[in-house]
Amino acid sequence: MFFPEYICTKLFQSVYANNRLWMTLQNVNLEPLLKKAKKCEKKYDWQQASDFYRKASSLALDQKDLLRGANFHEKMGFCFYRVAFQAHDNIDFK
Repeated sequence: MFFPEYICTKLFQSVYANNRLWMTLQNVNLEPLLKKAKKCEKKYDWQQASDFYRKASSLALDQKDLLRGANFHEKMGFCFYRVAFQAHDNIDFK
């Protein structure tokens, strides 16, 4: 005969293990996009970085991760801000 505490403990362990696996699988899809976005930021390619953050935000929102989706939207807004002040060449910086 199973005790209720034992059943609850096993159920919690199972849900916790599955949740960690799910979180890992979610991050696998986002990591390449985030690496590309960071690389674009280092090269001051703000427009391309914002595109990668948009894709990452869409993926996060599809996975119902609202906090990460909002975070990516914030980063995307920062990239747009940087694009607005970026000039094509040195002559434009007067």
